[in-house]
Amino acid sequence: MRRISALSIGICAALAGCGETNAIFVTSTSIGINAETTPPNISLAYDRQEGFYGPTDESGSAPPVVARITSNQSIINPEVVQLYATGEAALDVTVGEGAVAARRNAIAQDATISGDRRVAFFGTAQTTGLKVTFNPVNVVDSVTLGYKRKEASYLPLVEDEAGIARYPSTLAALTLNSRIQGLSDTNLGMGQFFATGDAARNLAVSPGIRGLFGEMARQSVEAAAATSVARDQQSDCISAWVRQPENRAAARAWLDANGIDLFTLNNVAPQADRDRFIAMNGVTCE
Repeated sequence: MRRISALSIGICAALAGCGETNAIFVTSTSIGINAETTPPNISLAYDRQEGFYGPTDESGSAPPVVARITSNQSIINPEVVQLYATGEAALDVTVGEGAVAARRNAIAQDATISGDRRVAFFGTAQTTGLKVTFNPVNVVDSVTLGYKRKEASYLPLVEDEAGIARYPSTLAALTLNSRIQGLSDTNLGMGQFFATGDAARNLAVSPGIRGLFGEMARQSVEAAAATSVARDQQSDCISAWVRQPENRAAARAWLDANGIDLFTLNNVAPQADRDRFIAMNGVTCE
């Protein structure tokens, strides 16, 4: 948390200090994936910090914030989904479906800012890189992915006419997905939302963002229940068989027909997939 604390202190210093009327919410994420076939190895790295600094009242209530990140944990076709929201937008995106209509109707459509003005800051920064190499028969030889993202906000709490403290709404959402199949069928896709105020709330109650948040929750449950699959003796047998020149055409035909590459088959796919490859190609394993 030292890096988060240092960033929080820096924001406080730059924007006239932290106190009972300001809140800071910061996240920092780094993901690294490296996989190679020669020699066979996989390296995964994940680093995440989240921090919130803000006031509470006598009941223990705090300004609403939410941050979520999920990954499909795939080596070949990695995906990352990330969500960050504050204020009413954080409530909008997390409430049950029964409350969505009422919250949608309550969003003001007048973007006019009135009353005392206070400085607010909301920002994101991201760096992403993907490198894929292929062997002479167009089979994936190595995959390297680097992903780094920071999100930070410094937001004032302002009392309305009823004396209720209001926390400004912000929302940032990002989706990253990749497809790695061959030299002519490899891509890196990305989508991003960034909004404040009522625009953030409008996005938060939209089916797309709410569906994204629900999908993230589902993926988290499935990832926790998933069983990891390690390289086994069948993988070595398949690799030795594919290395024979006379077998490469048959191997490529089977892999293409089943929408999978050799690296995933040997290192990530369930054992049942390797069983099918061996049986259908007549591979003999000692």
